[in-house]
Amino acid sequence: MSLHEPGNVYKGEFQYQDSSKKNFRRMVLIDVVTHNDEEVGLMTQITGQGPKFPPGYYDQFREPINHWQLSGLTKMSYARVNKNFFSL
Repeated sequence: MSLHEPGNVYKGEFQYQDSSKKNFRRMVLIDVVTHNDEEVGLMTQITGQGPKFPPGYYDQFREPINHWQLSGLTKMSYARVNKNFFSL
């Protein structure tokens, strides 16, 4: 049995874009979990910033989390589908 379920929100660690040495913790959406010898999950960053108006290039990659309250988020949030990370 997996410790993490796809479709659920957890706290995860991502690297800052401008530095390969610094990490930060943020809410992430678990997209896929595999169960070979180790558990590997695809994490997607979550942001509370919605698309801008007029939309910029990266706004096309923000997908709304419809039931954000049930996920333990404190405000309307979006999955940044272009910001993914595999984790063990």
